[in-house]
Amino acid sequence: MRPQWFGVDELPYELAHTEAKLWWPTMLSGAAFTARFVFDGDDLVEHCVEHASQSQLEQLQLEIVEDHNSRQTIS
Repeated sequence: MRPQWFGVDELPYELAHTEAKLWWPTMLSGAAFTARFVFDGDDLVEHCVEHASQSQLEQLQLEIVEDHNSRQTIS
């Protein structure tokens, strides 16, 4: 598919990944959010999209950094 621009209210959800219609509207609204999607193969079996506070985002960022640091090996 050739790259193409769409209006926000004309997004082709039917051409996007299964979960896109669940999180794109929140993202396009500019709201901070967290999302979790569980797939069984290509089938979406569980999902959660929630608005997030600044403190929740900061905590998530700390967890990501800690996880990244714990995976670093010392040479």
